[in-house]
Amino acid sequence: MNILYKVLRASIRMPPAYYWVAIGIGILLLFALRRKSVGKRFAIAILAAYLFLVLSSTVLKRRTHAGYMLQLIPFRAVRFILRNGFRRSKYQISQVLLNILLLSPVGFLMPAFVKKRRWVILFGFGFSLFIEVSQLLLKRGYFEVDDILNNVIGVIISCGIYTMIEKGISLMLRRQSGDEGSSYADK
Repeated sequence: MNILYKVLRASIRMPPAYYWVAIGIGILLLFALRRKSVGKRFAIAILAAYLFLVLSSTVLKRRTHAGYMLQLIPFRAVRFILRNGFRRSKYQISQVLLNILLLSPVGFLMPAFVKKRRWVILFGFGFSLFIEVSQLLLKRGYFEVDDILNNVIGVIISCGIYTMIEKGISLMLRRQSGDEGSSYADK
């Protein structure tokens, strides 16, 4: 867990200017989308600001490398973990978990304004691919297939959680309105 803490701490170190730009993007979107409902506007603004911070931390703030770096073997980290055990794979475990969590806000926020879940998942895939291609072309990190797969898994899981919460709330509201309706009929 110490490695996970160090990775999280390193990813948080970002120039304050990035935060102000992200906040500015969010505020501009709130005003630009004033015809949308308040909930949708906030979801869009928060998502846009978050995606800017993700792009900043995964591409923009990294140093340039000498060459192009690629890792095209799917589930390489998972195989390493299974082969070497959990005690020897703490770094790989933290990388898998962080990549799953990285785009999970997409699955929580986008369904608030995009009805079709497949578009949410496709957006998560596209944004993850954009990050990896940017890292490759700008020589600011590895293009890793594992990162894309884990990012999409995170979007799918969070989208599923959002859907379950949405259905649970809808069911609860229907039960409440049904209970209230029967009590009025009894009087």
